Amino acid sequence: MDADELRRRYKAGERDFSGVDLSRVKLYGIDLSDANLTHANLSRANLRKANLSEANLQGANLHQADLSYTYLRDTNLSDADLSNANLYGAELSGVELNNTNLSGANLQGVSEINDGINVNLSGADLRKATLAEGSLINSNLSGANLRYICLNVNYHFEFKNVNLSGANLQYADLRRMNLSDADLTNADLSYANLIGAVLSGANLNGANFKNAIYTDPDLPAEIKLRGAYFIAPGVNLSGADLTNATLDYIDLSGADLSYANLSGAEIQYSNLYNANLSGANLNSAKLRNVKLGNANLSGAILKGTRLKDANLEGANLSNANLEQADLENAKLESAIFCNTIMPDGSIRSDNC
Repeated sequence: MDADELRRRYKAGERDFSGVDLSRVKLYGIDLSDANLTHANLSRANLRKANLSEANLQGANLHQADLSYTYLRDTNLSDADLSNANLYGAELSGVELNNTNLSGANLQGVSEINDGINVNLSGADLRKATLAEGSLINSNLSGANLRYICLNVNYHFEFKNVNLSGANLQYADLRRMNLSDADLTNADLSYANLIGAVLSGANLNGANFKNAIYTDPDLPAEIKLRGAYFIAPGVNLSGADLTNATLDYIDLSGADLSYANLSGAEIQYSNLYNANLSGANLNSAKLRNVKLGNANLSGAILKGTRLKDANLEGANLSNANLEQADLENAKLESAIFCNTIMPDGSIRSDNC
């Protein structure tokens, strides 16, 4: 069957194309929503920007198919072979992935991966993909590239008995993720956000946690997250590299963040009361509604920092640089100003 015949029969109302051979056929932008394509051969087919929403592709062969920017909402891909397929930017919300083979597939930037059981994602490229409500169970992500993968904070996603050995999870957003039974052997979690994530029970042998941030206080004593930063009240994070870190709604009261690099960080609605931020770099950081009462910000760099609605009562701002900072509705009662560069470039020295 060629593309013209397929379009003609679909337009006439036919929906059952099970077992059809469409290998290497150019189907760019085609509408096959709600079609039955079970066990169809679509290997190497061009389905870029096609509409396959609610289609049944169970058992279909999509090896090396081009599905970039394809609309696959609520599509059944169970038992399908999508090995080495290109799904860049595809819409996957509600897709069924049970026993699906996505090994070596390109899933960069795909939106809202939901549920899957026994999914093979070994070696898959999931950079900047978004996880939504659901779970991956008994699935293989060994060697997968999950750099910058994002967990939608409005949903709850779980990895259950998942193989992430050797996976690239650099800069991954894994907040509140349950990784208690995951195999993270030799995985790269450098700069990952593990705030609220559960790691107890995970296999962390050989894993790289350089500059990752985590809050799990129940890790066994023998597990050392070498190079990672434990986030909690009163911790010592002096000189830590937390560039672009997301630390919203976190309690770091009394913490030592002196000379830490927090440039571009998001620390909104967090508690930094009485924290030591002397000499810290907070360039362009977002500190909206942050509690900074009695904090030591002497010598801190706050150029372009957003401090709207922040509480800076009693904070030490001597020698701090607030050039172009946003201080709208910020509380500055009893704050200490000495050689402080204000947002307009003027020098304030009330307390020298």
